Amino acid sequence: MVAIATLFVLMSNPLVLLPNFFAALDRAIDVTWVICLVTLPWLRLPLVSIPVGLFMAFAGLTTLWSISEVETRGSTQMYVHIALIALLAAANTRTAVLCHGVTLGGVAVVVLSYWAQLTGRMPPTEDGFLAGIGTNRNILAYTLVLALCFALAAVPRSTWGRVLWGLSLATILLGIYLAGSGTATAAAPALILVALALRLSRRQIGSSTLPRLSRRGWTAVWSVLLLASATLSVRPDLLGRLLGRDSTTLSGRVPFWRATLEELDDRVLQGYGWGTVWPHPWQPAWPNNVFDRIYFNAGYQLTHGHNSLIDLAPQVGLIGILAYLTIMAGGLRATLLVFRSPQPGPDDEVTARLAVLAVLGLVLCGITEPLSTIPLGWFCLVMVAGVAARTAREVRAARREGELAST
Repeated sequence: MVAIATLFVLMSNPLVLLPNFFAALDRAIDVTWVICLVTLPWLRLPLVSIPVGLFMAFAGLTTLWSISEVETRGSTQMYVHIALIALLAAANTRTAVLCHGVTLGGVAVVVLSYWAQLTGRMPPTEDGFLAGIGTNRNILAYTLVLALCFALAAVPRSTWGRVLWGLSLATILLGIYLAGSGTATAAAPALILVALALRLSRRQIGSSTLPRLSRRGWTAVWSVLLLASATLSVRPDLLGRLLGRDSTTLSGRVPFWRATLEELDDRVLQGYGWGTVWPHPWQPAWPNNVFDRIYFNAGYQLTHGHNSLIDLAPQVGLIGILAYLTIMAGGLRATLLVFRSPQPGPDDEVTARLAVLAVLGLVLCGITEPLSTIPLGWFCLVMVAGVAARTAREVRAARREGELAST
């Protein structure tokens, strides 16, 4: 748990504590080596998720037509390192323990952010919000939303465990409130409602047997979620009005998205090369004509696409976007396998809930932030893909054993 929490804090790019993300990644690699050496007799090799492998393979393949081969190779290496750390964690940790570790990491981010404000290392924003150890309140917000996804997926069974879990959950929600991000403020209650719906689908709670949510009930739940998502996609201004924010351009993002899509031109399928376009704070691309044209057409400059798919589009094109979405689909497929299984184990159910909540959290925060390329977003998605692949394999094996026993 402590190791997972440490990795979560490091992957959040804590610029208040370290000079840049490369320093944080080096420390994350050191932590991983130490844990691997300590647990060497029991260490299991990571089960590589096929969708993750396909995405990284295509990202590396873009070197062939990249506008900067050196940057594409370096960027691919960085994201492969993050993916390997995430897959090792997923392969050697029960999903429940993984969730508790990320929850602890979320609490640590809130505590360290408040400490940074008290010591003057990172004063509050001009409008009084908590800036966080990532030096930006929006970074703090999506970091804690991801921690919330993992926290809601695994509720401890013991009394003291639930007390500590409740305090941790309250701390994370307080951090989201203090960050003052509109997207996170909308995402948190949505995640809580979905978590409650998923809990109702359990066969047992303690010694009391509860009926699974009926097909009609699930249809109603998902219909509401899909309707809300479709409405916000067509009319994003509604979210802004509800939150009292800029409802026309989503704080200036929409014109920048339009300029980005217009720049794809003949690279709409394959993009200009992984890691070669955006001056990301965690890995800035070199000055390039693609970004210059986006900046010129938009009339103002942002450091990234401020949307998961928009950020991917000029780098890996439509093919890369589809590969990324396949990773999410793989997690949700594991959820279906678990809920269709005759006798899923407790950790299997945690995996099923985590896949739904994490994908939903990444999608919601990905509307206004590039969670697809942010190191912490990639780290969390690959961890979910890893435990989903492991659980899917175990469920299939149990099903085959049951079929053989019955024959």
